[in-house]
Amino acid sequence: PYGRGRYRIVEHVGLAYEADVGDALEEFTAAAAAVEAVKAEPTPKAYVDDFGSDAVVVRAHYWIEDPRRRDIFEIRSAYAQAVKERLEASDVRISPASKRELLGRIEVDDSTT
Repeated sequence: PYGRGRYRIVEHVGLAYEADVGDALEEFTAAAAAVEAVKAEPTPKAYVDDFGSDAVVVRAHYWIEDPRRRDIFEIRSAYAQAVKERLEASDVRISPASKRELLGRIEVDDSTT
């Protein structure tokens, strides 16, 4: 992730299967351009990374220059906010949290041996 004074940040986001993935990929790269600290070169990229059980997982990566730990958190936060705003404006849905139902029984053995 490091090279020539730069640091690559990789984000993973799950999209709803009904979402327009092509539009979403464009929004991910456009969101990077909207964040001042993100470098224009190398060009930010977004790809379909995986077909999960509940979501189409998109991987986006972009570069920042000469980072410090505090900067990385602030930039990632700014990027996440930009992505969320752009996806909402283009009506692309992020995958909702998975729902799981647990079934079973618990038995307590109170015998003393």
